[in-house]
Amino acid sequence: MEETTNLPVENQQDVTPTEGDVVEEKKEETTAPVEEKDFAPFEEEEEKKPITGKDVDIDDDDRKVMQAVVQDENKDIINEVQGLKVDIKVNTFLADDVNQVYRPYAEKIREYAQSPKAKGLKAEAIARLAVDPRDMMAKGAEEERKASKESRDSVSAGSTARAKEGSGKFADAWGMTPGKFKETIDKVKRNR
Repeated sequence: MEETTNLPVENQQDVTPTEGDVVEEKKEETTAPVEEKDFAPFEEEEEKKPITGKDVDIDDDDRKVMQAVVQDENKDIINEVQGLKVDIKVNTFLADDVNQVYRPYAEKIREYAQSPKAKGLKAEAIARLAVDPRDMMAKGAEEERKASKESRDSVSAGSTARAKEGSGKFADAWGMTPGKFKETIDKVKRNR
């Protein structure tokens, strides 16, 4: 026997119930307007939080393998970002007016800065490593000679010594009598 309860009925006739049959009452369905805020045709999905490394239990060996794969895949990007950081650090150092003496050695400083050994060093330390101290001493000596020459050129020959005759405003003190000399001094003191 086949079970046909799930099949659609094409020609269904109204059958009146007989004695002993359980009759279900048909309820009239009324359609009430559904408000949009209550309308939910599908189940709402909860927002999923992104899974971080701390939320997931991963075996240490698996974690190491995944990190190695990610580092290998992103090696070019990591190297490029590190190179840009080094360039910014060197350019900032060279842009400062205090460090203008290092500007001719910019490429050599960048080369030293790219080295893995210089990773934690400041730009000034890298510049001091990149530039030979003898070059800096020679440059300093050259600057000193230039400054000394400018100093000599800017000095005037000076003025000549005062004339023996002195000022014509006052009488010659050498030819005065001691009394007249004292009187002249007193006048000058009183500003007369």
